[in-house]
Amino acid sequence: MPKRFRRPYRTRPRIGPRIVVAFVPLTLAFTLLILRSAQLQFMQQPKLERFMQRAQPSSITIAQHNRATVFDRHGRELAVNVPVKSLYIDPLRFKEQHNFSATLRTIAKKTGVELKTLKRRLNRASRFFWVKRHLSPYVAKEIEALKASGVHFISESKRFYPNGSLAAHLLGFTNLDGDGIEGLEFAMDDLLRGEKSTLRAQRDAKGRRLLIGGIEKKGRPGKQLYLTIDSVLQHAVERELERAQQENQASAALALMMHPHTGEILAMASHPTFDPNRYREYSRQSWRNRVITDIFEPGSTFKSFVIAHAMQEGILARNDRFFCKAGSLAIQSRIINEEHRHEWLTTAEILKYSSNIGAAKIGLLLGSKRMKQMLNRFGFGEKSHIGLPGESAGLTHPTRHWTDYDVASAAFGQGIGVTGLQLIRGFSSLLNGGYLLQPTVLSHAMEGNRRIELQHKHRILRKTVNTHVSTNMRAMLTTVIEPKGTGFRAALAHHSVGGKTGTAQRFDPVSGTYPENNYTSSFIGYLPAENPQLVILVVVDQPQGKLTGGGGVAAPVFRRIAQLAAEHLNIKPDKTAESLQAGIPTRKLIRRVAATTDTLNPTDLSKTEHLQGLTIREVLRLTQKNGIEVSVRGSGFATGKIHVDKNDSTGKQKWIVYFEPVAKRNL
Repeated sequence: MPKRFRRPYRTRPRIGPRIVVAFVPLTLAFTLLILRSAQLQFMQQPKLERFMQRAQPSSITIAQHNRATVFDRHGRELAVNVPVKSLYIDPLRFKEQHNFSATLRTIAKKTGVELKTLKRRLNRASRFFWVKRHLSPYVAKEIEALKASGVHFISESKRFYPNGSLAAHLLGFTNLDGDGIEGLEFAMDDLLRGEKSTLRAQRDAKGRRLLIGGIEKKGRPGKQLYLTIDSVLQHAVERELERAQQENQASAALALMMHPHTGEILAMASHPTFDPNRYREYSRQSWRNRVITDIFEPGSTFKSFVIAHAMQEGILARNDRFFCKAGSLAIQSRIINEEHRHEWLTTAEILKYSSNIGAAKIGLLLGSKRMKQMLNRFGFGEKSHIGLPGESAGLTHPTRHWTDYDVASAAFGQGIGVTGLQLIRGFSSLLNGGYLLQPTVLSHAMEGNRRIELQHKHRILRKTVNTHVSTNMRAMLTTVIEPKGTGFRAALAHHSVGGKTGTAQRFDPVSGTYPENNYTSSFIGYLPAENPQLVILVVVDQPQGKLTGGGGVAAPVFRRIAQLAAEHLNIKPDKTAESLQAGIPTRKLIRRVAATTDTLNPTDLSKTEHLQGLTIREVLRLTQKNGIEVSVRGSGFATGKIHVDKNDSTGKQKWIVYFEPVAKRNL
């Protein structure tokens, strides 16, 4: 039997040393990769996200013609946008050019930026930095002509105030980015600014920002804002305030014009003022809107409220008589004195002659509790919420601690702190039937063709006095303007007016006293007397001239403003021939606002009365415009007197115009 063939037995092959040597490192490498992946995934995720964000495209927000325009009540522009160019540099591209240091020096010289500042920015690890925002067209054109590599421009918009300082304290201003930071620009920023445009930018591997051009998101314009301000009246008020401050060598002045039946503010001005186009050149004190921020003692203007409240409470009548102690009254070992001595005065005469002793006696009739009611009722000690930044609530001390002397002195406006806005709002309620209104400078906004009402006109906050008291107050306040009243200098030629003077000694917090010859002079008045359409407040701080009282300092300013306003608003004259013959001044006031548009003829003197009241500078500008040679005599303001003479050298006619200080003009 043949042998069966049997396969040889095969054993499992052994793993050679070479395979082991190759396998172990691979396994170790994969293990390390897995561990590293876990580390990156879980432990370093935040760091990697920040790195990725640096490499992502970014954006730069710019103001590109989107902030809305501000208009006055008649659609005249008060704040607009103008296109400007802003300069930036890409350092990497800039350094590639030959002699870039010389180019940098040229740019520094033309833009006014310090060279060392530009060098420091150039050496930073960045692909973008601003050189200067909002260049003038002339400078931008000169730098463009350099055709330097890495020098680029971005089109932006700049806030511009075409009327310069007109209504500067009310409007405020914006910063370089177009954000409101003062005044209405700040208060109405959300409404005005809209949405800004953004530019696309790219980050390189080192995180340096590089503009790649193009608008990433186009912004939407804001809403157009219309104010209650009348720019013509605002201009007139500001001119007269400046004149009043200069004539009286005063530290400051303010004025307000309000419609007593609607609460609309037609003019709001403070002086010194500033130009919002160049606000950085002025101190922060110049930015302050004194009408709403500054607190002052109202003086005798406060007597109107005390008398009205006493009549409202039924403890005083118009013809009640008070013995005024011949000018001296002792209360709690303290003496109240007044310059003009009176014996018996009626309530109306206390207003007319502004008797402190008469007002003090009425205040004592009211007592501290009812005086507190009066302060609350007329809105003293509270903000008006007009919507402007920086408004003060005034200053009223707790009446529970008042002594009889405190009550008596408060009755003639001492120891009470008010703002100009509080004073005119409360006074208006005495004239309009007793309604305390919400004052406003906002009319409406426009979004396309859609009108948006911002505040309610004629918003009544509360009742202060009844109609009967209001009627009596209007009648009594007109006696203040009569020839023997303290406010006779406020009288107009053809319009009946009423009002009240105020002269308050300024309190010195250091000495705790009221020093002599340191006053706040004021006048608040209205016209026409029967149906008031305007209320005007003028306050002059620390006048230094011969006259320091409200009747001598502030009343003439009121008269000039009121005359201009009556002409501009076409308020119908209401004085009769009898009233004109009764001794009320009939001297015609010239509308100075319109005088600069008159055409004059060297041989025709019929229009020379239009020079009356103008300053030397204004007369020279007007006459030079019309080719008239002028010789000046005197100083101050033009009297309207003109003498025609001949130039000795040319033989041509010349005018000799006479000027004199206002104190000599029988105001």
